[in-house]
Amino acid sequence: MQEFNFSKESQASTIKISEVDAKISFVDGTQGSYNIILESAEVAHLSVQIGAHCDLQLQLFDQTHVAINVDVKVTVGTMSNLNWLVVELDQGNKKISSEVLLNGEGATVNSNVLAVTHVGQNQSFKTKVTNQARHTIGHIQQRGIAQQDSVLNFDGIGNVVKGAAGSDAQQTSRLLMLDETATGDVNPVLLIDEEDVMAGHAASVGQVNKDQVYYLLSRGLTLETAQRLVTRGFIQDAIVNLNQDDQKKIYAEIERQLQNG
Repeated sequence: MQEFNFSKESQASTIKISEVDAKISFVDGTQGSYNIILESAEVAHLSVQIGAHCDLQLQLFDQTHVAINVDVKVTVGTMSNLNWLVVELDQGNKKISSEVLLNGEGATVNSNVLAVTHVGQNQSFKTKVTNQARHTIGHIQQRGIAQQDSVLNFDGIGNVVKGAAGSDAQQTSRLLMLDETATGDVNPVLLIDEEDVMAGHAASVGQVNKDQVYYLLSRGLTLETAQRLVTRGFIQDAIVNLNQDDQKKIYAEIERQLQNG
């Protein structure tokens, strides 16, 4: 098993995962932004443990270039804040399950997924947040773009257990289909065992908004530029917490993929 340990004195870094099992730990009070890179198809289980009073931005990138089936479990301690982002822009069929457990009172997470399928690719994501302590906040945001002959599925699960009073569980999942041969499904689920909570979900599957494109064309933009701006607007909510440089890199990679198919 690979093990990585970070403290308040640690510098933000890139964490490369290549073994079947891996564990990443952040002690109380750790802050910063970390990129987690999946480098091998052997990776099957990833555990992330976050202590109390942490403020972290974690991004999971797949660079295996082959089919993978990965299960990720993240635990968040008391009064910690986590921005969690799974980015899937790679080749090969993908199945990624991600669960965030809000174990400490006042813990919060924004659990985001951004996925773009290649032609003929099959991708499946299960994103779950469990509010296990009082006054926890768990928000899920999933955005996917499906190209020709590809399949892209999102499952979103918000789970508030008994005793997690004053908690908030929200989720939004949206798929943008760029071709009539692309297929996908969005399945939002709320499991609520506590009365004193806020909870809700939204989901949609559709094509590029023609009204938005026509408006931009009327302002003198080319069709290519209009479609690029609409696509950027579609994915922005999933990466809004990243710094501007990382956002630009993701936008550039997505636009490259959409041009190449």
